[in-house]
Amino acid sequence: MRLFLACLATVVLAAPSDAVRINLPTDRTIDLFVGQKVELTIAGNPTTGYKWSVASMPEGVTQVGESVYVQDPADSPGGRPLVGVGGRFIFTFVGSKVTEGSIKLVYTRPWEKDTPPIQTADVKVRVTAR
Repeated sequence: MRLFLACLATVVLAAPSDAVRINLPTDRTIDLFVGQKVELTIAGNPTTGYKWSVASMPEGVTQVGESVYVQDPADSPGGRPLVGVGGRFIFTFVGSKVTEGSIKLVYTRPWEKDTPPIQTADVKVRVTAR
């Protein structure tokens, strides 16, 4: 048990720093270390049928789980969420190996397969070793 706790403490202490949080759109290049996470946040409104999704990312960057949608707070009687209010899509990625490239997000209606996205977001990312 002591060996396990010692190993766990070593892993926790050696873990990369907290996630980098970026609001999109941005023109800056995101610099990460291998093992470090980045959270990309972008405005959207799924009640219109549109949603943000990952179109491409460089080899060496891995998406962590699915995107999460958070509705913006809205002033309503009783403080209940209002239908049709927009919010933010949050994507989490981790630098899994040294690389450089772009993460491309597209804003589409998933069922409209032959329709181009109404918006795109390209995020430059550079992953380096510590």
